[in-house]
Amino acid sequence: MTPRPGVPPTAAQLYDRAVGETNAGRLAAARRALRQAAGRRPDPDLAARIEGTLAYLDAETGDPVLALASIRAAAARPGVGERTRAVLVGQAGLVAMRRGDTDDALRDLGRAIRHLADEPALLGQVALNRGNVHLQRGDLVRAGQDFTLARDAFRACGAPLDEAKARHNLGYTDLLAGDLVPAIRRMDGAREVLARVSPLHAATCDTDRAAALLAAGMPADAERLLVAAAAAYGRARVRQPQAEAELLLARTLLHHDAARAAAAARRAARRFRGRGAGTWAALADGVALSAAAVHRPDPRLLPAIDDAVRALGARGAREDRTRLRLHAAAVRISGGDLDGAARVLRSGVPAAAPAPVRLLARTVRADLAAARGRHRTVLAIAGAGLDDLAAEQARLGSLDLRSSLLLHALPLLHRGLRVAAGSGRPDLLLAWTERARDLVTRVPPLSPSPDPAVARELAEVRRLRVFGQGPDDERRERELMESLRGRLWHRAGSGAVLPRVDLAAVRAAADGRGVVAVAYCWTEETVAAVVVGDGGPGRVVGLGPTRAVTALLGGLGPDLETAAGEPAGPLARAVDAGLRTRLAALAELLVTPMDLPTGRPVVLSVPGAFRAVPWGMLPGLVGRPCTVPSSLAAWVRTGPWPARPRVAAFAAGPGVPRADEEVQRAATAWPAATVRVGEDATVEQVSTDAGTADVLHVAAHGRHHREHPSFSRVELADGPWFGHDAHRLPRTPGLVVLSACEGGRTAVRWGEETDGLARAWLHAGAHCVVASAASVRDEVACEVLPEVHRRLAGGEAPALALAGATADLPTTLVCLGSGW
Repeated sequence: MTPRPGVPPTAAQLYDRAVGETNAGRLAAARRALRQAAGRRPDPDLAARIEGTLAYLDAETGDPVLALASIRAAAARPGVGERTRAVLVGQAGLVAMRRGDTDDALRDLGRAIRHLADEPALLGQVALNRGNVHLQRGDLVRAGQDFTLARDAFRACGAPLDEAKARHNLGYTDLLAGDLVPAIRRMDGAREVLARVSPLHAATCDTDRAAALLAAGMPADAERLLVAAAAAYGRARVRQPQAEAELLLARTLLHHDAARAAAAARRAARRFRGRGAGTWAALADGVALSAAAVHRPDPRLLPAIDDAVRALGARGAREDRTRLRLHAAAVRISGGDLDGAARVLRSGVPAAAPAPVRLLARTVRADLAAARGRHRTVLAIAGAGLDDLAAEQARLGSLDLRSSLLLHALPLLHRGLRVAAGSGRPDLLLAWTERARDLVTRVPPLSPSPDPAVARELAEVRRLRVFGQGPDDERRERELMESLRGRLWHRAGSGAVLPRVDLAAVRAAADGRGVVAVAYCWTEETVAAVVVGDGGPGRVVGLGPTRAVTALLGGLGPDLETAAGEPAGPLARAVDAGLRTRLAALAELLVTPMDLPTGRPVVLSVPGAFRAVPWGMLPGLVGRPCTVPSSLAAWVRTGPWPARPRVAAFAAGPGVPRADEEVQRAATAWPAATVRVGEDATVEQVSTDAGTADVLHVAAHGRHHREHPSFSRVELADGPWFGHDAHRLPRTPGLVVLSACEGGRTAVRWGEETDGLARAWLHAGAHCVVASAASVRDEVACEVLPEVHRRLAGGEAPALALAGATADLPTTLVCLGSGW
């Protein structure tokens, strides 16, 4: 009931206002309304409700023990009706849930639900809270049932805000069940409603989204959200969710900063204890001990860890107990207590445990096997873990999510590579280098996304790139990029995983195509290579310590950029000499020891650390056809370069001095080529041309986006053309030539998987991409690339055409994908 103008609101109206403010997360406004309502001399029933709701607010920001006593006292007063008593019992259950007293919470919330069947708004609130209790206890089935009950109740009484809360919680339940795509989809849909209501609701959404990002292998993204969410809760003085956000932050930091993780966990534990939330404090203690074990695995930690494991077990925190128990086993291994570690590991890990926990268990088991010298067991354990990862990746439709998920399997991958590198066996080393490179490409790409919102938001980003001004537009552009990234996470994968490719398959492909295949292996200690297709069964070549290669790679990018800037006079001679010296030294380490057969094309499978190497400039490879696929397995599956392409399309973006000349000259090699220059080179027009072309050549300014590599772009007449756009084409050109600075640059995901503009085209279905990881002088591109097209039109494969065109003028251009 709305008060009439000029008439003071009644106690009932003020109470209803307070409930609305509470549900919207505006706690200070709710408290003011409740105090005003209490001053209006309400009847005993309403007075009990007011007192109970005030006590709940006190529990959120102050002492939950005292608040719980106040709620129970209000429920026991004479004159309180059954409906009100049920509401108060439900509030008591909510406070108990916040403290981690799940037995009391389930008892009280269950009693409330039984008395509120005919009150959908109240029923929904209590069912929502009981679902959260089931989540705390790890009972996902009952949690899902309660959240569904709450969603349907809120929908029946027309409460869209509360319905969004229930949908959000259903998404979080999906996350805990390991169903990442529906989890993100549901939580994102709910956030569109909730985040507009109050900063606290936005913080809740962001805290749970951070949990999803952590599960997806994106701890840096999760950390940013959690720091902001904890600050928002702190400003509102809502201590329980603030401490919960800090606890999740500690778990997130475990992946990259164990010392900060321990500090965050201890801070959360202090907050929980200050509120009497013993179970939550035990969880935080466990994370602090895990962080200490990761930071410095000292056996002196074991008594405290063992005590914490028992405490967590007694409180029903199964997942946290399992994780801490695994860290205890790792500490025992590092201290030489292998039998003690084995006893700990005998307890096993539940099959329903989240993928990161299962992978952690395999890592600790692999370490135990390595400590006992059982190298075959290490490989079996690590291989099974990576197969688990591939199955998880196959459930995801986003390349971004598939790549980031590698975080959780990286320790297993490193352990397998180390054993394989020490074996000296070409079959074993090739198998493990290919596991490293093929973890993402084993999952087939999906067809273009049909979501029209993706197209709309990409168009708005393009508009802001061209016309945006000032910090507001910059902020809006960042928001759109995050939104687009999230939308692309909503697609489920096909579930298909391609079979692995072994040494015999690589040898057959190399012999059949007349090439030498090289797979570089990179470990923390050494660099090696497997050489296949030079007449033998395959051989391992040691290339030296990793630190020597790292020292040369560190300055390679700056040297190439400086040289591309056309320095003059003595500086030019010094830069040229320095670059030549560095390239020669790299060749001595990475090429010369392999003693490759003269003249044969080379297929190079390389780790992410080699992403900036201009292979065609290294002595021993100058003038030799080279192609660099994402993996040898991808090269084998893609097959040889197809028959002579027929349709070519060209586009020149604005602001590149000789771009028009470059594409016009290159187009003369092709009959009836399509050429777009000036205002004709729009995103829509070039996309249309790309959908019908066999060969696409774009000469434009290019920019690599380090934070969001799939937003790397080339600039066309009306704005940027992103890597995301490649995935929206109904048909992808077989060859894409990116004559753009930074067109071939990549970001490295966890040491092996790379992402960027060229990678986006390959994943979208291009056979081959010619691009440069560093800047290319305009006059060099204008001379070299028309010759490449002349050779392509004459029937040469891309790698052969690029090698022939650059034999006398080595450049940073590289043939990526299957160019032979």
